[in-house]
Amino acid sequence: MIPLKLAALAAAPFALAGSVALSGPTTLVVDVREGGAEGMHLVIPVPLLVARAAAALVSEDKARIPVAELQRAQPGARALLAELRRLPDVELVRVQQQRGGGLVRIAKRGDALEVRVRQPSENVKVRAKLPLAVVEELLRRAEDGDLDPGDVVAAFGKAPHGTFVEVEDGEDRVKIRLW
Repeated sequence: MIPLKLAALAAAPFALAGSVALSGPTTLVVDVREGGAEGMHLVIPVPLLVARAAAALVSEDKARIPVAELQRAQPGARALLAELRRLPDVELVRVQQQRGGGLVRIAKRGDALEVRVRQPSENVKVRAKLPLAVVEELLRRAEDGDLDPGDVVAAFGKAPHGTFVEVEDGEDRVKIRLW
């Protein structure tokens, strides 16, 4: 089984990247529950201004994320996103494990890509949602061949309120949402 603390730590950078402009959600909430109803319950609200400030403090030499390959793929990626927007809700990929019942599904739901992973033999479930508008904004910001943490934070300014990551591991749970 994946330890819940490890899942929470792995999800934290993604969650912090979910910072948005003040016109959208203003708080990122990381909700951790260990050991079911009788176990520890920790709720960590992170004001998004704090995440934006932290992104701005990353030194220039470490801040740039080279995405030259993404830059070359821009036309195809933009065309794919346009087609995804036109599609009705649909399952795009389904991979099922013959033994153990594991399942991975990638679907277009509303204006987002949704990834669901289920591993019944280990009692693990993962659900992540990435709004298409966030992907479009990341593509726009990557036109010059690189991104910085501030670009990623700003791209999530297109994210709606709601849950975008959930991990369940037995009685342990991590949920990350924007308010």
